[in-house]
Order: sequence, then structure tokens, then C-alpha cells
Amino acid sequence: MANSKLDQLVSALLELKKGNKQFFLKSIRDYYPRCFSIYINSACNLRCLHCDCPRERYSLDNPELSAGEWEEIIKKFAQKKGEPVAIIGWEPLLTADSRRKVYTVIKTAKKYGLKCGLVNNGSFFQKFMEEYPDAKMDYIDFSIEGLCAGASL
Repeated sequence: MANSKLDQLVSALLELKKGNKQFFLKSIRDYYPRCFSIYINSACNLRCLHCDCPRERYSLDNPELSAGEWEEIIKKFAQKKGEPVAIIGWEPLLTADSRRKVYTVIKTAKKYGLKCGLVNNGSFFQKFMEEYPDAKMDYIDFSIEGLCAGASL
């Protein structure tokens, strides 16, 4: 049943774009994600204004995937020829467990030849690098929002 609805959607899209040589969609199943954003956790120590994570879900109580589960997902992503892996979350380095998961994701991504980066607020970055000095990332994004009015850049 689900496949027939999916096929109907694909057919409708093809019909809409008929004649447009720049648009060709064989099947949604033929495509795969090119970039993979991993939400390591669902908790944060700050409330940055630019953050698009839902504020009502800032909690350590939400279920999270294990390091092993992330490792298996990244392996499958690499097999599909995905490109960069972005490690995000509310604050991916907040707890010892989330830092361990981040390290596992980085090592796994590098093992499969994927680019890998980290988006975080900087609060726990030094601690992470002290715990995992061999964590090699292709990019690091820091929030530069301040803790009080006038402190943001």
C-alpha cells in the first residue's frame, strides 16, 4: 500500500515536471542523503537565540541512540557514498556519554573516508579534546552567542 502511494507521488512529480530536461526523477528510492546530520543528544546547557532545536525538549530524559547504533548507521551511510557527517545536537559535548558518542562517530566517519565536523557551543570543547586528543575533525562550528546581554558577537 505504501509503495503504491509513493509511486503515485513520483508519477505526479514526473508529470508536473514533464518537459523540463534539468529535472529527472526516476524514483525517490534511487536517491540517498548527501549530508548526514547526527543529533547526538537532546539536552543543552545554554539557550542560544539562533538555535533551531525545540526549547521544550531540552531534557536528559529523551531516548538516544548508543555509540554502536551510530556506528552502524554511519557505516550504511558511507556505503551509499554519502559525503560529510555533521555532529550536532542540542549540545553534543554536554555529558561524558555524549562526548564518547561524538568520538565514536568521528572515528567511524574517518574510518570510512567521510568528512566529519562538529557543531557545538564551545562550553565543553576543551574537555572533549583533553579526553579524546586524537579526535580529528574536518571542521568545527562554535556558537559565539554570549551568556548575557552585550556579550554576543
